[in-house]
Amino acid sequence: MQFHLTPEQLAWQQEVRNFLKEVVTPELLKEVEEHEDKAAGPLEREYYKRIAEKGWKAMNWSKEYGGLERTAVEQFIFNEEFMYAKAPYPLGGEVSITAPSIMKYGTEENKKIWLPKIMEGEVTTALSYSEPNAGTDLASLQTSAVQDGDEWVINGQKTWNTIGHRVSHQWAAVRTDPSAPKHKGISIIIIPNDAPGVTLVKQHTWGNHTTNEVFFDNVRVPKENLIGNVNQGWMILTGALDHERIVMGSSGQIRRIFDDLVKHCRHTVVDGELLINRPDVRSKLAELYTDLEVARLFGFRGASMIDQGKDCSSEASMMKVYATELRTKIADFGMQIVGMYGQLNKHDELAPLLGALEHQYRLAPFHRFGGGTNEVQRNIVAQRGLRLPRR
Repeated sequence: MQFHLTPEQLAWQQEVRNFLKEVVTPELLKEVEEHEDKAAGPLEREYYKRIAEKGWKAMNWSKEYGGLERTAVEQFIFNEEFMYAKAPYPLGGEVSITAPSIMKYGTEENKKIWLPKIMEGEVTTALSYSEPNAGTDLASLQTSAVQDGDEWVINGQKTWNTIGHRVSHQWAAVRTDPSAPKHKGISIIIIPNDAPGVTLVKQHTWGNHTTNEVFFDNVRVPKENLIGNVNQGWMILTGALDHERIVMGSSGQIRRIFDDLVKHCRHTVVDGELLINRPDVRSKLAELYTDLEVARLFGFRGASMIDQGKDCSSEASMMKVYATELRTKIADFGMQIVGMYGQLNKHDELAPLLGALEHQYRLAPFHRFGGGTNEVQRNIVAQRGLRLPRR
């Protein structure tokens, strides 16, 4: 099958590319790298402001709420272009997860309160799902929320809280009915990071990725911070995870690494021969190129299913597994191709691809378990996609 974007989709792709060529400067990328462990700097804030001014933080929203009503396929194109350009993705999960969830499951009051704040960049969110004893089995989470008059009182702990230290609010899954079956007693509540009783503790990973532990100690938030209805959280959470897995399954970043690797092979001589002329190198590159095309088609299929209103949970899991394991494969093959130099990091002037392969090699395990471990994703594919029985 020959797959092609429509003229309208190609025009949208070019619009995004042109914008990124203009705004993604070396100075911006340097500042983002320096601020990875802290709040956004002035250049990054101005960059996000320009994205908001274009309406791109409300890309999929209905026009009633100030959105552009763009499709999930167009959102996927947007994601691919941002990641290929190494551009900072709009801060937090509010663009691809929080806002779409509020649009789909939120009450009218939720939409009136939160969507304008997200649009203006006043509210940015991190996902507070996993806990020390509830990661793979997320429905076992124990962080509690008890209603006290017009407030929710929250107690518990979250972990693997990516970019939590750089956002304003937590999009938290909490237990609101401890007597209900574990999937039935969960709700989603938005919690400000600056609320009394919220404590974030940074955790630094092997892949230069900063995550956080979050502690809630008698944290009080208004009752309107509940999204949707009480005990509706599992449905909201799983729907949001499908969107997250499609974002994680984007091949834009690894496609950029692959293209840079091909350029390296075209210009690097080893033992008197260009790397690109070696049969083993050409074979590996051809295999990776084929895999990248498959990953790209996985992404468009998942996005088009969302546009058609279909359940894409199985496809989102397939896409997430395939793309994140392809990250590992590209990093592994790339390290083999460039040899011992591949172990040099970005701080060494001799590092091939400015250290991108070395960094990707260390970061790859995070992608395989972030957003739900790949082992669990295979179970989802088996049960929901292939209709196989539980064991």
